[in-house]
Amino acid sequence: MSATSDRPNILILLTDQQRYDTIAAAGHPHMITPNLDRLVREGCLFDQAHSPNPICVPARHDLLTGAPGHVHGYFDNSERPIADPGTPTLPGVFARHGYRTALIGKGHFHPPTTAYGYQETLLMEEIPKSVDDDAYLQFLASRGLADLRNIHGVRSMIYHEPQAPIMSEANGGTRWVGQRAAQWIADNGDAPFLLSCHWIAPHPPWTIPANKAGLYANRVLPGSAPGPRGTPFPKAPSTYYGDDDSPEEKRRIREAYYTSVTMVDEAVGLVL
Repeated sequence: MSATSDRPNILILLTDQQRYDTIAAAGHPHMITPNLDRLVREGCLFDQAHSPNPICVPARHDLLTGAPGHVHGYFDNSERPIADPGTPTLPGVFARHGYRTALIGKGHFHPPTTAYGYQETLLMEEIPKSVDDDAYLQFLASRGLADLRNIHGVRSMIYHEPQAPIMSEANGGTRWVGQRAAQWIADNGDAPFLLSCHWIAPHPPWTIPANKAGLYANRVLPGSAPGPRGTPFPKAPSTYYGDDDSPEEKRRIREAYYTSVTMVDEAVGLVL
């Protein structure tokens, strides 16, 4: 969509921990991603794209500011404000030039409601601390699910284990981001806009609803990507890094991860 030929709408679709080999149209036929395939087919696919810092907070602020960590101050996931509140941001620049700007989903800002030039934020953070700050928690409360503060289930004990969701797929966060973004576009599409849609998925834990169970059960899936385990990762076998997982357990994790990607793809379809 474009508002006018010289003032196009900007739509940013950002996922979290999605591997390079999880789009069918990018040459990975084990994936079920018809909507991401459409973006590849109708647009451009960059097959040599890299993040200056792939850790969550630095990567997001690199995108937000167009500047590296020595400017915005984030080199890890530290919970502190940006180094210079006056640092220019992408939504801030567009807002100053007459665009309507909004963020739906995960910002990972500190504090979470920092606007950074977004005129509207509808947040869905990983571990929200306050219902007042988190639009997705407010949505759950409106559905009678106000007690579901930890929306990803048990994190510390079974963080990398597939698990049953604690709400229906209709109330799940992945779908919520897509639905809310589609509604925002319907409400605001008559003027130039910049809309950032940020999913937490396929970041773990992977909560797979019953109707998606077995989606990848009969597919030939790739193995783990080879690579060295250098400092600071332990060289000795480590349960934390899955070295003790059986082939069956690893298969189950891969299926859950790919299913989570497909669920994001379906939410992208709602937006498109």
